[in-house]
Parts: sequence; structure tokens; C-alpha cells
Amino acid sequence: MREKFRKVFDFFSKPRKLKIPLPGVFNFFSKPQRLGRALREETLKDHWRCSEPHVLQLIKDGADVNGRDIFRSTALILAAERGHARAVEALLAAGAATDAQDMFGGTALTGAAKGGHAGIIGTLIAKGAVIDAKDGLGNSALAWSLRRGHTGAAEVLIKAGAQLNDRDSDGYSPLMRAAEDGQAAIVTLLLAKGADREVKSFSHETALVIAKKHGRADIAQKLEAAEKGPEVKTPAPVAPKAETPAPKNP
Repeated sequence: MREKFRKVFDFFSKPRKLKIPLPGVFNFFSKPQRLGRALREETLKDHWRCSEPHVLQLIKDGADVNGRDIFRSTALILAAERGHARAVEALLAAGAATDAQDMFGGTALTGAAKGGHAGIIGTLIAKGAVIDAKDGLGNSALAWSLRRGHTGAAEVLIKAGAQLNDRDSDGYSPLMRAAEDGQAAIVTLLLAKGADREVKSFSHETALVIAKKHGRADIAQKLEAAEKGPEVKTPAPVAPKAETPAPKNP
């Protein structure tokens, strides 16, 4: 028994090299990570409280632009959600990933769409952001812009080539959502771009049915006119000209 305890004691008393690598622990306290946390804290602030010169200085000092917070959000996602346009441009120039996702599947583009920041949406698309990426709820940037009533943001996404017939988490296509909310300009734009009027929601309702159900008479009229198609005007029949008799020779 004593010999057994001696062997156990010898085993634990021998000096050993630590074989477990701890790069994550040391990286947490590294300068880029510390500056990255400060960067995310700054971009998390509201528009009137965020110091964009401070953001630019943190990036210049070597902050980790792709670091994440506890919700897996990057500084670019936070800046896009809150409308910090200069910060977004600086982060993209520093190599921030345009399509990084947070723990809910949201990207910088969906964040900008929620906030209705049309200029930032255009900047992200120009830098290669995926227009039709969906979050964990199944909503794309276009779906979020329409759900929040941001017409300008929706127009930018539609003109950039967003999918027009994808249904969101409620089963609504962009045309259905615009018809429900009474967004006549968006309905006109969607119809002009070729949105399908016959797509049905989970409750088997088309955009026309939804417009009538919510009392959107003007939009219902637009949809009905689109179903009928443009009126083809038939030319009026032309009466044949009367032949004039040839003059008789005397």
C-alpha cells in the first residue's frame, strides 16, 4: 500500500513540460485583440456617440478588424447596423470580411438593411457582399429592408439584382410585403423588374389578395392592371378612298 502511494506521489511530483498549447489565451491579451475589442466597443455606440476619428485611429494602430464579440459580431457588422459610413469604408479598406456572420446568421449587409442605410448597402455590394445571403431566420437583406419600411434601402437592393421572389420567414415575397405595407413605389419597381405576382404565402395568398385584405386599393389596382397586361390598341379601320372618275374626252 505504501509502495502504491509512493508511485503516485512520484508521478505527480516529477517536473513536466506543459504540453497543452494556449495560443488563444495569449492572443486574447495581444495588442491587435485589445485594440479590436476597443474598435467593436466604439462601433457599437449610437451614431451620435461613435467617434469615427477614434475608429480610424484604432484601425491605423493595428486593431484586429475581424475579431468578434460574444455574439460573434465583427466591427463591420456593428458599424453597418448603426450607420457609421466612414467606419465601414475604413474597415473594408483594412480587409474586414464582408460576409462574416454573427451567431444569428446576420451579415453586415442584413444589418445595414435593418437600419435602412442605403449608402452603406451600396458600399458593401460594391465590395462583393452576397446580396441574397439569409440569416438564421431565413430573411435576406431585401426582406429586412421591407419589413422595417426602408424604401430607399429596398430600391438599392432591387436595382443591384436581389432575388425578387424569395419568401421570408413569414412566407412573404418582397411583392407581398410591399403590398401589405402600402409601399406603392416599391410595388411599381418590383413589377417593372419582373416580380412574380402569382407567388403564394404559407396561407396561400397572393400579393393581390393581401393588398385587398389590408385595404390597399391603389396597390390592388396596380396588381390587377399588371395581370391584365398592357392594353393593345387596335387601329381604327380606314375607309377606302373613293375612286375619282377619269375625265371624258370631248
